[in-house]
Formats: sequence, C-alpha cells, structure tokens
Amino acid sequence: MQSTLALPSILHRESTIRAWLDDPQGKVVFEPLFQMMQQQVSAIFGGDGDDEESSMIGMDMMGFLLDMPLLSVLNFQESDLPMPADEIVDALLRQVRETA
Repeated sequence: MQSTLALPSILHRESTIRAWLDDPQGKVVFEPLFQMMQQQVSAIFGGDGDDEESSMIGMDMMGFLLDMPLLSVLNFQESDLPMPADEIVDALLRQVRETA
C-alpha cells in the first residue's frame, strides 16, 4: 500500500547525506550539491574509470560519506566553500521547508 499523503520532512542539521537523498524534498534541493560532491570525490580518489581499483576506492569513499552528517562532510572542505558549512545546511533546510 502506498499513501498519497505528503509527510513533512524530518531533515535536521545532523542528517546524513543518505537521509537527504532519501527524503523527497531534501533530494530536490540537495541533488545539485551532491552531484558536485560526487565529482570531487571522483577527482580526489579516482573514479575516472581508468582502472578498476581506483574506481572502487572512489565508490567506497562515497559509500562512507553517505552515512556521515552532511554538515560534517562540508566542515571538512569549508575552506573551499563560498560560505560556512552551517550556513549552507541551514539554507538547504529552509529550502526544504519552503517546498513542503
């Protein structure tokens, strides 16, 4: 049985990347940032498809990151971000609430 009732998002500041992708509203607002994150992981850890071993390392790293809070992952790369990590997550959460 599948409900037609749209439930509110339960995402919060400590939600994992996997939770963002599993949440219907969260996925919509987070997907563009996630695409960039995947490209960065591939560039750093290999995943360009040149050899199977480097591709596996990139996939393993992405699997690891999926279960980390988005805020924590962004904090690791905060020097490369246009604004502090907590402001990015707060802005994404506002967007999720507005689309609900």
